Amino acid sequence: MKTCYKVFTREVAGKLQLKSSCWSFDPETTAQILRKGYRIYKAPSFYTGHEFYEGKKVSWRDGFVVLWTLLKYSF
Repeated sequence: MKTCYKVFTREVAGKLQLKSSCWSFDPETTAQILRKGYRIYKAPSFYTGHEFYEGKKVSWRDGFVVLWTLLKYSF
């Protein structure tokens, strides 16, 4: 779910009714795509992560936003 890029067809994009922004975008997109019966494929990508001092400010609290969004849009 937490990936740098998301790629899908115009058909799939047209069927999504996205309302979220920020951290809840990924789980909402994933939940809606799966609920509509589409398969998700993982493709290899290369990524060099950032260290905390370089600007990455993700904390454990962000996980609650993701969990709530998954529950909200999955059922």
